[in-house]
Amino acid sequence: MLRYEECKSDEPVIYNLTLEQLKLSNKLKKLCDTFRLNTYKTISHYKDDIEPMVKTLRILSKDTPIYISSGDKGRAVVILDKADFITKIESTLNDTKTFKERKIDPTSKKEDILQEKLLKLNKSGFISDVEYRYARPVGSQPGKAYGLPKIHTKDLPLGPIIDL
Repeated sequence: MLRYEECKSDEPVIYNLTLEQLKLSNKLKKLCDTFRLNTYKTISHYKDDIEPMVKTLRILSKDTPIYISSGDKGRAVVILDKADFITKIESTLNDTKTFKERKIDPTSKKEDILQEKLLKLNKSGFISDVEYRYARPVGSQPGKAYGLPKIHTKDLPLGPIIDL
């Protein structure tokens, strides 16, 4: 079993590696250095192209009739008419085969039930105070629904996402 000890910063570190391990570690270091260099070059090359696009998207996002979103696949940016987006998301969420409207939000009630069960487990000694505080839910919120445009299909339908 290997054990690691804390040593002084000026103390030399002695590695007990075989010749094969040294060769492989040297290859790995060179590979990492090459990857780092190529990544830096690529980012530096495209930096001048990206900044104006980001600035333009920020300006467009402040335009109220426009909705900017990422696509469902890849790293695409989709710009939609906001009224069209709202119509599409409402029609998706109003589909009774997929979604059911709730009159009352059950989130806080479920949170209360879980808190009671955890408190009983804590009082009986089954879980510690630390475990109780760690597992006890506070301020639970229901999932937020939104849609991502399906960029590879006609008319850009929205794929529903429930963010929990």
